[in-house]
Amino acid sequence: MNLKSLSAFVLAFLFWATASHAITFASARAENGGNTTVIFLHGFVSDARTAWQHPVSGKYWPDFFRTDFTLFSFNSAVVDYSTSLNDPRLGIDDVAADVTRELRLFLQNRPTGERIIFVGHSLGGIIARKALLEDPDIAGRTLALITLGTPMAGSRFATLASRMGFRGGIVNELQRSSDGNYLGSFTQQWVNAQRQMGIPVHCAGEERDVVGDSIGRLMVVQPFSARRTCDDFEILTDHDHQSLVKPEDTSDDIHEWLKEHLQRY
Repeated sequence: MNLKSLSAFVLAFLFWATASHAITFASARAENGGNTTVIFLHGFVSDARTAWQHPVSGKYWPDFFRTDFTLFSFNSAVVDYSTSLNDPRLGIDDVAADVTRELRLFLQNRPTGERIIFVGHSLGGIIARKALLEDPDIAGRTLALITLGTPMAGSRFATLASRMGFRGGIVNELQRSSDGNYLGSFTQQWVNAQRQMGIPVHCAGEERDVVGDSIGRLMVVQPFSARRTCDDFEILTDHDHQSLVKPEDTSDDIHEWLKEHLQRY
């Protein structure tokens, strides 16, 4: 692949992987006095601000819980964590351990009877599953897991990135799953544990591809991957991997889809 082709790929890749961050934290966005907190976990090499922010209106999804009166029984919180395209020493388990630790600290300061619902975009859906497996208290307080574009069966984008020379541990682990690789083993672990935990998993996926002059059309997370290990699944039409979690306002179909699932609890 020549320099022009490489540049085109990188530009397309940046919508999925923008920049890494060194700080891990969980913080409240909307305190409505409800007994359930919705916790947002962003995707790979994204961050807790730009992942959920509409590029034109600037509206920030976790803040919708302050303005949508139908969700006043829910609080919202966001998590930020570090990932890397090129660090071979940083894998999904390392990130999950950081996030789980921060979630424990966050929940220590919450009311004892408060319940949580995870909303995970892309890698965030895997990280949420890891936290549920690693911490019985977190699992015991969780009502549901909601994921959008989570590559439980891997991503062709990660495979392509690896072939182009990106050597990050997470890039390697997000490649198409097989029985012997990370996602294949983790999926089996999750399926076995989910039966015992009884936590429902609601999922959505993108319809649109990434478009690049030199790489053609490529879907970041295909439907078969986004629906794996889910109790129900829906394609959110006319959305790509990025716009899937950036509703423009409270009337947006993305927000309506999330609200429909939250109101079950």
